[in-house]
Parts: sequence; C-alpha cells; structure tokens
Amino acid sequence: YNLLQTAPFQPTLQARLERLPGVRAVGLYRSGLLDYGERRVLVFAPPRDASPLVPINQLLRGDPRQATARVRAGGWVVLSQALAEEHHLRIGQTFTLPSPDPQTFRVAALSTNLSWEPGAIVMNASDYARAWGSGDATAYAITLAPGIAPVRGAREIERALAEGTGGNRSASAEGPGGRSGAAGAPGDNRFGLAVETAAQHASAQSALSRQALASLTQIATLIPIAAVLAMAAAMGALVWQRRPRLAKLKLEGFARAELWRTILLESLLLVGVGCLVGALFGLYGQQLTDRVLANVVNFPVVHSVTALAGIESLALVSATALAILALPGYIAACVPAAMALQD
Repeated sequence: YNLLQTAPFQPTLQARLERLPGVRAVGLYRSGLLDYGERRVLVFAPPRDASPLVPINQLLRGDPRQATARVRAGGWVVLSQALAEEHHLRIGQTFTLPSPDPQTFRVAALSTNLSWEPGAIVMNASDYARAWGSGDATAYAITLAPGIAPVRGAREIERALAEGTGGNRSASAEGPGGRSGAAGAPGDNRFGLAVETAAQHASAQSALSRQALASLTQIATLIPIAAVLAMAAAMGALVWQRRPRLAKLKLEGFARAELWRTILLESLLLVGVGCLVGALFGLYGQQLTDRVLANVVNFPVVHSVTALAGIESLALVSATALAILALPGYIAACVPAAMALQD
C-alpha cells in the first residue's frame, strides 16, 4: 500500500517511542513525489544521522564520503544523472528546487535513478521539512538500544502502540544491525501504524521486484514458444506444398527415408540460419537496451554479454522447431509416387 513511504502524518508519537526501554533514538524519515519539469521524481529524505545517508553503491559521479558529509550538513542534495543533465546541472552547482516552499540547494553527487524511472533526489529530512514547509513525517526511523534484536524491538513498539490512543498512520524502527521501516499501511493498533524491520521492508521491496521480473520471464518464455510454433507452421505448410515434387523424386528412385532426411536437413539449415541471425541481433539489442537504460533512464544495469544464453536459445529453438517438423516431414515423404503422374 505504501512501499515507498510517501504518506505523510504528524509525528506526535516521537516522544512516546523514545521513552521505550529498547529504543535508543527516534528519527523522522520523510519522502514524497515532486513534479520537476516534465518528471515526477521521488525524493528520499532520511534523518541526518542515518547510515548510510546516501546510496553509495548507486553513485555515478562524485566522492561518496564528501557527498555524504555535504548532504548530512544540509543544503546539498544528490540528483539522478538524467535529472541533472535535463536541467544542465553539475556537481557543486546551485539550483532552485521547485518544492512547495522553493529552496536553493547545491549538487553533491549524481546517482542512478534509484529504481524510480523518472529520477530521484536524496536530501536530509531537515532540508525536506524546510523545502516542503511542513514537519510531517512519512515514517519513524527508530534506532534500537545495543543488544536489542530488531524483531524484539519491533514487538516492543507494537505493544506500546496497541496500548495508546491517537490517530497517526505510519511508523518505523531500526536496530544495531537493521532498521524497522514503516510501511505506512494500517496496522493492528489504534494509531493505524505498521511496524517492520529493515529485513522485512527489504523483503517486501524484493518481492515486488521479483514479481515484475517473473512477469518479464513469462513474456520471455512465451516469445520463443510463439516463434517456434510460427516457424514450424510455416515450414510445415511449405513441405506439404512440395508433395508433388517429392512424388517425382520417388519416381526417380529416392527412398522414403532418404527424402525424409533431406527434408529435415533443409529445415535444419533454414531454421538454423534464421535463428543464428536472430540470436546475433538479440545480443546486439541487449547491449543497445543496456546502454539506453544506463545512459537515458539511469537505471542501475549490470553490463554483460549473454553469449551462452544466446547459444542455448539458438540450440533450443532450432531443435524444437526441427522436432515439430519431423512428423509433417515424414508424412510428406510418404506421399505415393502416383501423385507425380497426376500433374
């Protein structure tokens, strides 16, 4: 319901959560969508003391340590590279962010789109509150006391919420080795809060990614199946139309088995050449698509040449099409020689 944690609420429970025995600190996490030019970008704003504050493994340009220090100090943001190029921004340059309360920021580093296609911006939560003119949060970032496991801390927070009364909508917590991030979905308490550990939140995001990849995998499976069936149908019709010619070859002394082997060999050559050309163009298209995703969309892409997968697809499609053609080819090879005398 709120996997991106963009539903705002008033953080009236901050002091209450800070008093819990297993809680060391409670920060305010903020995020939201912002129309910036022709893009609807996603703005991430963790608390100043969050670690990591900046997604270091997603930075394309800029020093990670310097960028983190600048964003933590305030007045600096990390922009997606595509967003920076569209507005002709570079590292260190000043620009005005068209937020509800427009503020001036400087570019600390350039990143990928952080899996949000239109682009993303990373700033600290205090700068977000100033730029949006609101103290609302979208999640509580709760750091647990040393020795408190995230699961135990999450249960303690849930019990505290179940005992209180109020009307907020989201919550979150983190432990020494992980964070409980608020999903923003209605929880089983009077505040309507949902508590989850960092592992649970990451698992929910991974599940969504896996669901999307599963759909793409199904599409990728259906395409070669359709291609095999289409080629088999076309070549089967072609072989069937050649029955008079095959009947003449029988009159000339060719045996049925020899005709069948000839049909299979011709089909293999035709299918093999077609699949080879398709595999080469597929590998080229993969590289082209990777470059487009990386340079135009700034999507985090791992560049690789899937030559082995191309060879496997080539062999699989060729063998399957040939196997399907074996039956109509055999039936065509069984054509009586008398058919040649009918023309």
